[in-house]
Amino acid sequence: MMIHPLLPELIRLQRRDRYLAPEALAELSRQLEIPVNRIISVASFYQAFRFKPCGKHQIKVCIGAACYVKGAEKLYDAFADYLKLAPGEDTSADGLFTLSKVACLGCCMLAVAVQIDRHIFGHVTPDDIPRILEEFLRMSSAEETSAAKAVAAQQPTAITVIIAFIRFSFSWGKPQFRL
Repeated sequence: MMIHPLLPELIRLQRRDRYLAPEALAELSRQLEIPVNRIISVASFYQAFRFKPCGKHQIKVCIGAACYVKGAEKLYDAFADYLKLAPGEDTSADGLFTLSKVACLGCCMLAVAVQIDRHIFGHVTPDDIPRILEEFLRMSSAEETSAAKAVAAQQPTAITVIIAFIRFSFSWGKPQFRL
C-alpha cells in the first residue's frame, strides 16, 4: 500500500490547527516546493481533512442500522438545531462543538448512540441533548483539571534522570553505565 508523502505533513498541520488553514498550506507549499493546488488536491481526497476550523469537541451521531431505525437522523437534526447550526455548517458559532454523522459506533445495544470526544452516550433522544451536553462539559472540565495537575506533578527526580540516562546509553548499542 502506498501512502502519499504529503499525508504526515497534512496530519501534523490539522492536529496543530484543528483544520488545514490556507496560510499553513501556503507555507507548506513554499517549504516543499509543491503547488498549493496540488496539496489541496491530495488533502481533499481524504474525508478526514478539514478546510474549515473544527470545534474543540467532536459530537458524532451514529447512523448505523440500529441507530437509524431508532431515529438517528431526527436526533442529528435536533443536535444541529440545539447548536444553532446554519444549513451546510457543522461547527457551533462559539467553536465549542463540531457535529457529524458516523456509520457505526459499535454500540448497537445503546441505539441511538452518540460519541462526544471519547465519551459514549446511549439511548439518546432529542430531549436528552441539553442534559448530555451539560454532563459532558462537566466531565471534560474535570478531566482537563486532572490532566493539568498530573502534568504539573511530573517533575523529574534524580531516579528518573538516571533511568533516562541508562535507557539513552542502551540505545547506542552496548550499555555504558557512566555517572
